[in-house]
This record gives sequence, C-alpha cells and structure tokens, in this order.
Amino acid sequence: MRSGIIDGMNEVERSWQRIENWLRDNAPETYATLNPPATEAAIAEAEEFVGVPFPPDVVASLRVHDGIAPQPGAFHLAGRYSLASVERIKNCWKMLTDLLLEEFNTEGMVGEWWHPQWVPVAEDNAACQLIFDGRPDADHNRIAVRDKESGAWWSHDRFTWTSLGALLADTADLLYGNTTDDHAVPVVRSRRLSWAWRDQITDRPPSLLTLASPAPQGKTLPNSPEWILDAGWCCLTFAKSEEALITAFGGDPSATDAPHGYLPTIRVGRVGDWTFAFEQQNRPIGCTEPVLRQLPAAVSISVLGDDIDVVSVRQGELVHQELLPPDPDRYLDDDILAALALAVRLGPGEFDPGLLNGPLRTVSVLPMLPEPATEPRKAHVEFDPDLIAAIEYADERQLRVAVANALRQAVRAAGLDDHPEIGAALNAALPAPTGPIDNAAPLGKLLRTLHAEANAAYASRLDRDARNSVAEPDRRAWQQRARVATVISEFVARPALVAAYSLVTFTDQFSQRAVLLDALADVVIPPDAVQRLTEAQQPPRPAAPLTVPVRRKRRERPAPPPVRRQVWIRHRGQPS
Repeated sequence: MRSGIIDGMNEVERSWQRIENWLRDNAPETYATLNPPATEAAIAEAEEFVGVPFPPDVVASLRVHDGIAPQPGAFHLAGRYSLASVERIKNCWKMLTDLLLEEFNTEGMVGEWWHPQWVPVAEDNAACQLIFDGRPDADHNRIAVRDKESGAWWSHDRFTWTSLGALLADTADLLYGNTTDDHAVPVVRSRRLSWAWRDQITDRPPSLLTLASPAPQGKTLPNSPEWILDAGWCCLTFAKSEEALITAFGGDPSATDAPHGYLPTIRVGRVGDWTFAFEQQNRPIGCTEPVLRQLPAAVSISVLGDDIDVVSVRQGELVHQELLPPDPDRYLDDDILAALALAVRLGPGEFDPGLLNGPLRTVSVLPMLPEPATEPRKAHVEFDPDLIAAIEYADERQLRVAVANALRQAVRAAGLDDHPEIGAALNAALPAPTGPIDNAAPLGKLLRTLHAEANAAYASRLDRDARNSVAEPDRRAWQQRARVATVISEFVARPALVAAYSLVTFTDQFSQRAVLLDALADVVIPPDAVQRLTEAQQPPRPAAPLTVPVRRKRRERPAPPPVRRQVWIRHRGQPS
C-alpha cells in the first residue's frame, strides 16, 4: 500500500468524502456549489502556465473538485477561503505577478507582497489568498494566507497549514464536531453552510464604570468675544438651576468624585443668575431635545462645523431661533459670532469667556439614547433566504409577536431578565409601537447605562493604562448588552421590521433565528420570493449626478506672533 492510501482512497479524497457527506445531509445548497473534477490535461496546462509543479495534495483536490462555483452559499474551507478552479488559479496568479512586475518592481516587495513562484489555490471576498511556495528551496506543501496589504504570513501558526490536505482534514473535523475553533464555527442557514466567529462572552460582566478614565483635557480658549471660533465643535447651554441642568444631562447633582468610567463630561459654572454647561466633543448632547425638554427655561448654542443652532426653551416649548440664511458670500465666522451674541442675549445677557479657562466643576453624565433607526438596516436576502423571506412577507401583527418573543430570549441570553421594566415595555409595545423611550424614565436610564458600559469597554481597549485592563469576554458582554438595548428601543418606537433586521445580524450565541422562524411558520411565502427580493434589493441607478453643497468659508485669522524664547547657557561644572 502506498503512503497516504487508505482503503484505496488517499487522505485528500477521504477528507473530501467526509465533507461531501456532511454537506449533502446538512447544507445541500452548499453541496451543489462543488465543481466536478478537473481533467489531467487542465491541471498539467495550469502547471505549465505558472511554471511551478503543484503539490500532490493540490493535485489530488483538483482531481476531486475543480474548485468551487462562485455563487451564493458557496463552500468555503474552515474560515472564509473558497478553493479556486485551475482557470481561476491561472488568472489570479497572472494578475498578481503582473502587478508585482509592473507596479511594485522593488526588492522589498518580491517575496514579501508577492513572488512569481507563489501560486494561489483559494481566495476570499477581500482579495486575500491561500498560497503555496513553488521556489526550489521551499516547503511546497505548506499553505499560507497572503494578505492583500501585508503579503504572505508564513510565520503565523494560525494562518498556515502543513498542506492543503491538512486544511481539508481540519475542515471535516470541524463540521463533524471532532474539534472546535471559536474562529471557525460551522453554521447552517437556509440549507447553506457559513462559518461564524464565536465570541467569548461573560455571563455576568462586572461594571466598567468604576474604571478611572483619563482627565478631560480642554484646550485653553482666548478671553475675547471670539473664543467660540477656537473652541471647535462645542455646545454651551444656559439654565436657571444647576441641579436641574446636571439632572437633564443624566448626571448626579450630588456627586463630588472625579470623572470616571469613560463617560461624557460637562464643565459646569455660573454666570449671574444662570448656570452654564460647556461641552467640547464631537457629539455634544446639551443641544438635543431630550436634555432641553427637561428644563423649564434654557438657551443652547451648538457649533458643529458648518451647522449652527440656537435653541431656547420657553414654558416647556423648544424654539429654534431664526438665524440669517446661509450665504456662501458671507464668512461663517460672522454667523457663529452672531449666533453666540443671540444666545447670550436670550440667556444671562452677558458672558465672560474667561470663565471657561478657570476652575469649573466637571460632571460625568450618561450618554443619551441613540435615536432609533427609522428604516430597517436590511440584510441581503442571500444572507439567509428562508429567514429574510419570512420577515419580508410577514404582516406587522405576525412580525411584532415574533420579534417580541425573540427579543425576550435575547434579553435572557444577555443576562438582563432581572429588569422588570424591560418586560413591561415589550408587553406594552406588543400591539403597536408606543413611541421613543424617555431618557429620564427608569427604562431610559437603564438602557443609557448599558450604552455607557459599552462605551467604557471600547474606550478602555484604547487606553494603555494597565490599571484599566479589561478581559475581552467582559468587553464583548457589554457590547452585546448595548446591542440588545438598541433593539429594545427600536421595537418600542418603530415598526417591527426595524427591530427584526437588527436581530437577524446578532452574533450566533445571541442568534434568535430559530425563534423567529418558528413564530413565522404560518407566513405565506411565494415560490419565487427569493428572486423577487433579490431584484428589489438591487441598488438603483442615480437619476442625476449628485450635487455638492456649498460650504461657507472661514475667515483667515492672522497667525499669532512668534514666542521669544530666552536661551540659558549652562557653564561647565554648573548643575543641570
């Protein structure tokens, strides 16, 4: 018996037989994408074309299947790589070799980004390949990932295999559950195989809002009426009561500790009988309706690039003050200064910008709830034809019941089922949407806290301070809880279709696919539903060229005078 032959079948053929049997039983639509065998003549012609003999396992695989048909639900090896046909091997090799010789003909790129004796045997949707090295002194059997940006990863164990046969065997073992890998979890949707990434998630993650965040660093502003031109994106809000102002922002008026938990912050001070809150961040919240509606009397000015807004509150009603219409011939700076003067006149009457550079109280606040999406963020029907078709052809009543059941299960999976206000909100919105969640209500504060924890998880990952090291499963848990919070807001405020699509794209350990499909089993779906939906989801052609809005120009301000530095000369023997 020759080496590698078992019961008349070599190891590559045996792995393919295992894969085929599994696909035939579990994912027949993926099984149908396996191409027939390549001919000996085609394999020999491809070897001559690239000038490199193929390793035995590559030849053995091509003799079983000449790659995979590129269509929805196509078979991929463990992870994301689709085996190439002999024709695709030739075309891909020629394209990369031509690029190397024509565009990147430097010593640093040859053998790093690409080499004419490397041969692609599989590829993914991001223009990365699996390759073998055909150079005389290389291990020809070894398979490695070639990244389109950084080149081949021969030294990374996770991205290399001893041979294509080893990768096929790993794929078969993962399909049958003989091995597990959180980076490649087989999932079947609509009779199609896909590979998912399983995140490690903590069941009961500790709060991240106790982490010490970096102190907010506000830049020094000029003590002149033009201070706002140097502030960047900012918002200045005036109100009569400091306690009411901090509460409206979602902060604790009685808190005296330093900012923590990577929460948004406001700097609070007084001017006459008024309190002001100043924000310097890309997404200020003092200019938003949820904050201002909680204040009996307030004035807010926000400057976000070209957008200037002055809002006043009079007897509980919000009034957007009329400013001069944008004029491309007028300097933007003039409009900003006029808006600031209007806001000060409607509020305290006068404002000393030097206050912004002095000692001010810094208060941590909860982020506002994100505005629920008005339109569903639809997944393409090919993502999961059975589920997408059921969602699209269900009526609102069927879909609300299905989404409510699935959302309750997601709440339990995320460990949030001990909050009765969530269940009460879902029950109330079961017949029809009840409207946006009040930021100041108990449910609003709970969901805002979940988003704050997710923000802290993200910010702590970017912080190099070792004190704030957070386990990745804890980060993932808070991110998933924030996603559940988003879907709750969507279900309560919007038609069920919006929340349904948010549930569709959850990670697999939070997947509510089976619950949704069971609840939508009675939906009548036309035989050609997938074709109809595919045609409907084709992007429309633009009717006319897009017009670019006219941006107003900023006034060129003179550069500050150079700072005269006094140079001190240290004599020999003088201490430094």
